[in-house]
Amino acid sequence: MCKSKLVLGFIVTLSAVAFSAVPAFAEFSSGATSGQAKFGEGTMEAGGLTLTCTSAEGEWKLPTSPSSRGILKINKHNNCVAKSSEIKEVPATFGACEIEGKSTTKGVTKEAQVKASIVRTCTTELKVLFITCKVDVEPEGNKELKKIKATNENSNIALVTELEGVTTKLGGTCPGVKPTKEATSKGNGLLEGVKLV
Repeated sequence: MCKSKLVLGFIVTLSAVAFSAVPAFAEFSSGATSGQAKFGEGTMEAGGLTLTCTSAEGEWKLPTSPSSRGILKINKHNNCVAKSSEIKEVPATFGACEIEGKSTTKGVTKEAQVKASIVRTCTTELKVLFITCKVDVEPEGNKELKKIKATNENSNIALVTELEGVTTKLGGTCPGVKPTKEATSKGNGLLEGVKLV
């Protein structure tokens, strides 16, 4: 009986050690729970529409620090233009966007892959003469999108975004544009005052 308990105890201890050795996902860490986010030129290709903005700005937030998840709020997109096969390049507005990022790289690292989920609908609106076109990227159908690469850059995180398989829906009249599940979004950004650990 004692020998059986000893063997069982050894197995439990060994299992606990093995479990604790499994690396956790890379985490975002900062002395604060929020900070500034800045982005350079970004482009979205969605069902025949090409949208380009010269820059964007917003903020990042962490529920706790460190955390493998974070929220990115893009509050303002600057100098946006849109075009399609039937729409010449026209000014466009790209509303505020809210995205949850989740680290998918295991272990302590200075570089991680991140999946993105839309938390708050992102709406692009453009007007041509008397018609208005709206392109929405909603939370539904846009969970854990690939791919974002996050890399430590001094005390900040540099982002390279190449999202694939983005689902868009249309509102109004959008000549030359169709809803799609294959939209892409590309751009670079910097999250200030936060790093990967």
